[in-house]
Formats: sequence, C-alpha cells, structure tokens
Amino acid sequence: MKDCENIKSSFFLVKKLDKFVGCVAFSPVGKPFCIKYLKDSQAYYSLIIIDDENVSTKIAKILLHKNPEAISQCIQDFKISEKDRLEIAITAAQNLFHKGISQKIQSSGIKDQQILVQIAKIAAQYESGFSSYIQNYEIEEEKDRIEIAKLAAQKNGEGTSQFIKNYGITDQKALFEIAKLAAQQNGWFTSAYIKNYGITDQKALFEIAKLVAQQKGNGISKFIELYGITEEKDRIEIAKLAAQH
Repeated sequence: MKDCENIKSSFFLVKKLDKFVGCVAFSPVGKPFCIKYLKDSQAYYSLIIIDDENVSTKIAKILLHKNPEAISQCIQDFKISEKDRLEIAITAAQNLFHKGISQKIQSSGIKDQQILVQIAKIAAQYESGFSSYIQNYEIEEEKDRIEIAKLAAQKNGEGTSQFIKNYGITDQKALFEIAKLAAQQNGWFTSAYIKNYGITDQKALFEIAKLVAQQKGNGISKFIELYGITEEKDRIEIAKLAAQH
C-alpha cells in the first residue's frame, strides 16, 4: 500500500478524507482502520487511529457524506457523543433507503435500541417492503414496534397486513388500530390478510370491515368471510355500505 501511516492530526486527516474513496477495513476505537483516498489521480491508503472524540466526530461526518453505507456499518466503533452517533446513523440510513437498509440492518453492527428505533420509524415511511424485514431490527419494546407498525400501515397497508406477525405485537387494541390504518390505506389487501392480525373482538372486526366497505372497489364482498363476523345485522350494514361505493 502507498503512503501507509498512522495519522492522529485532524488537519491532515480531514485533508486526506476530502478525497476519500472507500473504507478498506474498520476497527474499534484505539485501533487502526484503513481508508483509501485519491491524490493526483492515484490511490493511496492511510491507517487511521481514532483516539480523540473531536477527531472521531469529524471523521464520522466526512464519511457520512462520502460513503453513508460504510459509516452505517461502523458507527458503533466511533468514539463520539450519543447525540452525534444518533444523528449520523439516522442521516446515513435516510441516504440508504433506496438500497433497502432494513434488509441489511443486522450487518450494520448497530445495537443501540434508540438508534434502531429511529431508523425503523423512518424506514417504515419510505421502504415499500419494510414490514417483511422489521424483525431484523430486533426492537425490544412492544410500544416501539407498535409505533413503527402504525407508520408502516399508513405507507403500505398491504405489506403491513401481510407481515404484521413479524412485528411480534400481542396487544389486541394496538392490532385493531394498526389494522384500521392499513384498511384506510389499502382496504382490499387488508381484508385479504385480516386473519394475520389475530383480532378476536367482533366489534373491532366490524369497524375495520366498515372502513373497507366505504372505499371504492373495496372487495369487501370477496373477503367478508375472512372477518368471521357472526352478527347478521352487522353483515347487512357492511353490505349496504359496500353497495353505495
């Protein structure tokens, strides 16, 4: 490797990273990692030792703009404040949604629950296939998974309904609220996957079916049996609503 050296000066480090090309390898704080940069159209490598929080923050922010995918995979190793870590991780994630960050989130090495929750909340609003990968985030608190599912349902009622079990939500009231949001976004497929929610309350199922029945081309007559609504008067009311649309 050309120009392989230990660099502790933020001035020279930032100067080199201005023409940063890629990361060869990362190591934890206090250990060297290797970057690749350009100088006079030639590739050079430098071994960087991170031992100062200010320098680490500068490096992380430069890498964020140069290579968000690389920084998302090693942000845990940087000696920076939690505020900066969260901000950088979220910004990197926003730049990677088109690459399907939820599918790769486990390889990022991010373990901080606060960061994972924030990334998931943003991804839920941008990634069409988000719900099929929600389990990759390994989010511990059900209340967080509920909030994320609600965001996903408003973006993609079909995907959320199809993969609602991936969220590991057991709260019946929360499942009802999520299903309502999904039904408003996509009544047809929410009905097709209504059994996935495991909702047992007849009143709740009736309310969801009514939401679907009020949509044009709702398909409620095709899927009404899946709701398991036993009250004849409720089924008649749903049929009347569907007929009006």
